[in-house]
Amino acid sequence: MSIDKEEDSSDWGDDAYFCETCGRPFRYPLYDTAKEFERTIFHTGDILPEVEIIGSEGIGQYCSSSCRDQARRGLLQREAVRVTYPGIGPIECCSRCSAPVDYDQVPLGLCGVSY
Repeated sequence: MSIDKEEDSSDWGDDAYFCETCGRPFRYPLYDTAKEFERTIFHTGDILPEVEIIGSEGIGQYCSSSCRDQARRGLLQREAVRVTYPGIGPIECCSRCSAPVDYDQVPLGLCGVSY
Protein backbone atom coordinates (compact mmCIF):
# COMPACT_ATOMS: atom_id res chain seq x y z
CA MET A 1 0.00 0.00 0.00
CA SER A 2 1.37 3.39 -0.91
CA ILE A 3 0.91 6.46 1.23
CA ASP A 4 -0.53 9.64 -0.27
CA LYS A 5 1.99 11.98 1.38
CA GLU A 6 3.79 12.82 -1.89
CA GLU A 7 0.84 12.73 -4.31
CA ASP A 8 -0.80 15.85 -5.71
CA SER A 9 -4.23 16.08 -4.03
CA SER A 10 -5.66 18.68 -6.46
CA ASP A 11 -7.23 16.02 -8.71
CA TRP A 12 -8.78 13.94 -5.90
CA GLY A 13 -12.09 15.82 -5.95
CA ASP A 14 -14.38 14.39 -3.28
CA ASP A 15 -12.25 11.24 -3.01
CA ALA A 16 -10.32 12.38 0.08
CA TYR A 17 -10.53 12.84 3.82
CA PHE A 18 -9.20 15.85 5.67
CA CYS A 19 -7.21 15.10 8.81
CA GLU A 20 -9.03 16.49 11.82
CA THR A 21 -5.72 17.35 13.51
CA CYS A 22 -3.48 18.84 10.81
CA GLY A 23 -6.07 19.53 8.06
CA ARG A 24 -4.05 17.72 5.38
CA PRO A 25 -6.07 16.00 2.60
CA PHE A 26 -5.40 12.27 2.36
CA ARG A 27 -6.96 9.05 1.10
CA TYR A 28 -5.06 6.32 2.93
CA PRO A 29 -4.02 5.04 5.34
CA LEU A 30 -7.05 6.09 7.39
CA TYR A 31 -6.80 6.25 11.18
CA ASP A 32 -10.43 6.32 12.30
CA THR A 33 -12.23 6.72 15.60
CA ALA A 34 -15.82 5.51 15.75
CA LYS A 35 -18.81 5.22 18.05
CA GLU A 36 -20.04 1.66 17.86
CA PHE A 37 -23.24 0.12 19.11
CA GLU A 38 -22.32 -3.46 19.82
CA ARG A 39 -23.19 -6.41 21.98
CA THR A 40 -21.28 -9.48 23.02
CA ILE A 41 -22.72 -12.91 22.35
CA PHE A 42 -21.51 -15.34 24.99
CA HIS A 43 -21.34 -19.05 24.22
CA THR A 44 -21.00 -22.02 26.52
CA GLY A 45 -17.96 -24.25 26.60
CA ASP A 46 -14.68 -23.32 24.92
CA ILE A 47 -16.21 -21.14 22.19
CA LEU A 48 -14.92 -17.57 22.28
CA PRO A 49 -17.48 -14.76 22.63
CA GLU A 50 -18.52 -12.88 19.47
CA VAL A 51 -18.90 -9.11 19.20
CA GLU A 52 -21.81 -8.07 17.01
CA ILE A 53 -21.60 -4.47 15.76
CA ILE A 54 -25.13 -3.17 15.34
CA GLY A 55 -24.11 0.25 14.02
CA SER A 56 -21.08 2.48 13.70
CA GLU A 57 -20.56 6.21 13.24
CA GLY A 58 -17.18 7.69 12.34
CA ILE A 59 -16.36 10.60 14.66
CA GLY A 60 -12.75 11.28 13.73
CA GLN A 61 -10.57 10.72 10.65
CA TYR A 62 -6.81 11.20 10.82
CA CYS A 63 -3.89 10.87 8.40
CA SER A 64 -1.56 9.20 10.92
CA SER A 65 -1.52 7.52 14.29
CA SER A 66 0.31 10.54 15.73
CA CYS A 67 -2.48 12.90 14.57
CA ARG A 68 -5.07 10.54 16.08
CA ASP A 69 -3.09 10.39 19.32
CA GLN A 70 -2.90 14.20 19.47
CA ALA A 71 -6.68 14.44 19.05
CA ARG A 72 -7.58 11.70 21.55
CA ARG A 73 -7.93 13.87 24.69
CA GLY A 74 -10.16 16.44 22.96
CA LEU A 75 -12.24 13.71 21.33
CA LEU A 76 -12.84 12.00 24.67
CA GLN A 77 -13.78 15.33 26.27
CA ARG A 78 -16.17 16.10 23.40
CA GLU A 79 -17.83 12.70 23.85
CA ALA A 80 -17.82 13.04 27.68
CA VAL A 81 -15.99 9.76 28.29
CA ARG A 82 -12.77 8.78 30.02
CA VAL A 83 -10.22 6.22 28.92
CA THR A 84 -11.05 2.74 30.14
CA TYR A 85 -9.79 -0.61 29.00
CA PRO A 86 -12.77 -2.90 29.59
CA GLY A 87 -12.63 -6.63 29.27
CA ILE A 88 -15.15 -8.49 27.16
CA GLY A 89 -17.76 -8.64 29.91
CA PRO A 90 -20.37 -9.80 30.56
CA ILE A 91 -20.51 -6.82 32.99
CA GLU A 92 -18.07 -3.88 32.71
CA CYS A 93 -18.01 -0.28 33.98
CA CYS A 94 -19.39 2.61 31.94
CA SER A 95 -16.68 5.08 30.85
CA ARG A 96 -19.04 8.00 31.53
CA CYS A 97 -20.67 7.20 34.89
CA SER A 98 -18.93 4.00 36.10
CA ALA A 99 -22.29 2.20 36.38
CA PRO A 100 -22.37 -1.47 35.38
CA VAL A 101 -22.89 -2.12 31.66
CA ASP A 102 -24.37 -5.42 30.50
CA TYR A 103 -22.50 -6.47 27.36
CA ASP A 104 -25.38 -8.81 26.44
CA GLN A 105 -27.29 -5.61 25.61
CA VAL A 106 -26.22 -2.98 23.06
CA PRO A 107 -23.96 -0.42 24.77
CA LEU A 108 -22.22 2.40 22.93
CA GLY A 109 -18.43 2.15 22.70
CA LEU A 110 -15.61 4.15 21.11
CA CYS A 111 -12.87 2.45 19.17
CA GLY A 112 -9.89 3.38 17.06
CA VAL A 113 -9.27 1.56 13.81
CA SER A 114 -6.57 1.88 11.14
CA TYR A 115 -7.28 1.08 7.48
